Amino acid sequence: MTVSILNKDVKEGDIVEFGRYMQKNDNDMDNIEWNVLDVKDGKALLLSRYALDFKQYNEKFGEYNWAQCSLRRWLNSDFLNAAFNDEEKKLIVLSTLVQNETDNFEYAPKENPDTQDYVFCLSQDEIVKYFSQDGQLYDFHAPVAATEYLLEKGKCYTHNDYLTDEGKPSVIWWTRSPSFDEYAAATICNYSNGYETDEITTNFDQFPSVDWFIPVRPALWISLS
Repeated sequence: MTVSILNKDVKEGDIVEFGRYMQKNDNDMDNIEWNVLDVKDGKALLLSRYALDFKQYNEKFGEYNWAQCSLRRWLNSDFLNAAFNDEEKKLIVLSTLVQNETDNFEYAPKENPDTQDYVFCLSQDEIVKYFSQDGQLYDFHAPVAATEYLLEKGKCYTHNDYLTDEGKPSVIWWTRSPSFDEYAAATICNYSNGYETDEITTNFDQFPSVDWFIPVRPALWISLS
């Protein structure tokens, strides 16, 4: 059951509707569903329930951090303007994103400055905080499905054996964190843990090149006041 984003009693774990984006193969705009990850100080952190589009971290191959990448520009311009009307935009908080030390690997871009964004991808630290039960980088549970529109548009690879809680094939998705390779960025993907139970777990993949097309789950902070 979805909850109105204007409901002051929105709480962590709720699913809310906010904005519209193409999600089916009918050229219509549909309400976007969001998972509420956090609620504090009159704000809520939202993460799209499904992967909504299919983008490169950066349009050109090379060494790029979050501040420089074309994915950040797309989220804060094309996506922002397509998904939200003027009244909805007023509710979206301009957030300062601190690029934590644990997001920087030995071979990652040497400069990874903090940014201010309305829409963003979650960082490695944020994903561990909100999805990992024990604070570990590996073997937690966060599979996500793509929309019909994305599957048709992007022809993205799906993990047909690694299903979401709704029984849909899962897809990988971008984080904003750098990888240990200066020409790559971290993504979230799903694997079998290889044990007797063959349980499906979620891990960080550090190898995707910045110019690969990979699904995107937008995130944003929204004012509840």
